Amino acid sequence: MIAAWILYALLVGSMAGAGALALENLLRAHKRSTRWVWAGAMGLSLLWPVGHLILKSWPKPEGGTLVPEAIGVAMLDPLTVEVTRESFLRNLDQPILFVWVASSSLLLAGFLGLVFRTRRMRRGWTGDEAGGQPVLYSKDLGPAVVGFVRSEIVLPAWCRDLEEDTLSLILDHETEHLRAGDLRVLLTLAFLPLLLPWHLPIWWQYKKLRVATEGDCDLRVLRKHPEQTRPYLELLLRVGSDARHTPALVAMLSELEETLERRIRIMTMPFPQKPWLRGVSLAGLGALLLAVACWAPSPNDAAEEEAELVEGIEIPPTPEELAAGRSPAKAPADISAAPTFTPYTVRPDIKNRSEVVRALEREYPPLLRDAGIGGTITVWFFIDDIGTVRKTLVNESSGHQALDEAALRVANQFQFTAAMNGEKPVPVWISLPITFATTADQAERPAVRPPEVGAEKVKVRGVAGRVPPPEEILPGIPRGDISKAPTFTPYTVRPDIKNRSVVARAMEAEYPPLLREAGIGGTVQVWFFIDNNGKVQKTQLNESSGHQALDEAALRVASEIEFTAALHDEKAVPVWISLPITFTTRDPSPKDLPADPPEVADLTPTEVSSHITSYESLRTLPAPPVIAKALASATPEFTAYTTHPEIRDRRRVARALEAEYPPVLRDAGIGGTVQVWFFIDEYGRVQSTQVNESSGHDALDLAALRAAGEISFTPALNRDQAVPVWISLPITFAARD
Repeated sequence: MIAAWILYALLVGSMAGAGALALENLLRAHKRSTRWVWAGAMGLSLLWPVGHLILKSWPKPEGGTLVPEAIGVAMLDPLTVEVTRESFLRNLDQPILFVWVASSSLLLAGFLGLVFRTRRMRRGWTGDEAGGQPVLYSKDLGPAVVGFVRSEIVLPAWCRDLEEDTLSLILDHETEHLRAGDLRVLLTLAFLPLLLPWHLPIWWQYKKLRVATEGDCDLRVLRKHPEQTRPYLELLLRVGSDARHTPALVAMLSELEETLERRIRIMTMPFPQKPWLRGVSLAGLGALLLAVACWAPSPNDAAEEEAELVEGIEIPPTPEELAAGRSPAKAPADISAAPTFTPYTVRPDIKNRSEVVRALEREYPPLLRDAGIGGTITVWFFIDDIGTVRKTLVNESSGHQALDEAALRVANQFQFTAAMNGEKPVPVWISLPITFATTADQAERPAVRPPEVGAEKVKVRGVAGRVPPPEEILPGIPRGDISKAPTFTPYTVRPDIKNRSVVARAMEAEYPPLLREAGIGGTVQVWFFIDNNGKVQKTQLNESSGHQALDEAALRVASEIEFTAALHDEKAVPVWISLPITFTTRDPSPKDLPADPPEVADLTPTEVSSHITSYESLRTLPAPPVIAKALASATPEFTAYTTHPEIRDRRRVARALEAEYPPVLRDAGIGGTVQVWFFIDEYGRVQSTQVNESSGHDALDLAALRAAGEISFTPALNRDQAVPVWISLPITFAARD
């Protein structure tokens, strides 16, 4: 992987250098400093590839729970370059590493030699004053700055005979180097090409950095003495012809002829004729190239991904393993070690129900049965790709060790059909409840199950053992007609509301007048069955508001909602989702009434089992979480949270305030404070704003609302869950003196 990573680093460095070159041309045309552009390009060329390498080799955290929570969004690296084990790049790793270490060692040794040479030369220089400041005089080195910790100016002996004005320009140049700490920057960044001798873009960037450092210093001197531009240029040519370039760690006024030519061009560059067009073009080009550098294809170890794809699948033994009597080699990650998420498209079914019922009766501990004590144990099953139970673990205990042990013995008697992923049998983890109950308990506690399916029971000596039917205990991939009742329906692209304005008007029309006038509202959780064309085919109550009239109104509103189709792997599929519909009373003043019905908050549909990784009975599923408080953001109301939202980009807000301040009021020195209500959804986006307290000027109030629409926040949290909230903030316009 070393060779592949080097190619990746070279690509990133080339793009970063090209972007820096475009930005340098933009800044030079406006006489701005550019050395930090090249310093940043060098940093990006090193840190971005190294960061990718560190993240790739960083150990993945092992989950502390048996089952990881489902993740709603998977972040994928958009561009990757796979390097297989057979790639010729892997064969180059060892020789490249050897040459790399040897080259860096030689370069670092040469650098240390320059350090000792400079220290030895410095002992031969004499201290004196020039232009009223202390300097060092050498025989022929300089003018320059020397010293990393304690930097000093060194001048050649011939500078003693210079005119006062000429010597002053030289001293100003070297003093600017001292002030800016240029030598420290150059020596620090010099380690990058020494440590990465193969990185030609970094060597080139370092050369550009040296020129940019001298060019920036030249511009600072000319800003200080604009009337001496020509004498300063003549001084550069004279010093360049007289100075002797002795190898030493210094920042020199004199440079090679090509460098001097570049510096003179920098100082004499005319201002562009179309600065905005040139500026926008170069800035856009630089930003594009830097973005390409950051998103360049990164090397990816194909062997690791292959290991993940074959995770849990039996690998045939090699001839060597068979000859040695060893077991077949297994995938690097053995999914049978502990319960984990295992995808499938066809669920496993119980084959031997009658045997399981007999095992339940047989294994029921007699002492507990006679005492009328029962309980439910949720058991993890690891089922291999032929349907055999290979491992069982207690997921949730009944509270009685004897019942737990009996449940595990019963679990080992289960036989399943194989789970399928596509058309291929796969090993899976599932979780099932096993219940021990006396006949009296069963009579008092009727089972909850889909109405069309009955639970199997056996009664032997007054004992009833229950094996739940597959539709109850395995809410995985639905079978038959899924529109009959809410069930888990997988998808990869959620359905979204299309007719938000129509829904808002329907809510207004369907709100029962008696309840609205009495100030009574509520939230109704509604199940929607949406077909593969996005049409609502069926609705039913999930959770009542406590008012039958509101429940019926919510179902009428639900029938008006239109959705985009849900997709599962690019195929439109029918799904069940659960959404909250909230009716709230409003008592706004006439001027605060919106011209159009308020738009519905962003919808995040909630799958029945999107956050449940065990296959428990449908009756045990928790109510779906309310991701967004849909249709409930019309008026401010109390919203509980433990962590308040914070403004993300204060500079952008400041610019929006400046842009929206009415010019007539600003010029007249009239300002004011507008208290604004913000409705912020669980993603930190502002969904609604309205005036809480007016400034007394309609123009300022409207400007405040426009500026409020530009603000983005961090999400508010209630404990560890992002929640939508109403908050009130002051927006102040103040004229500057």
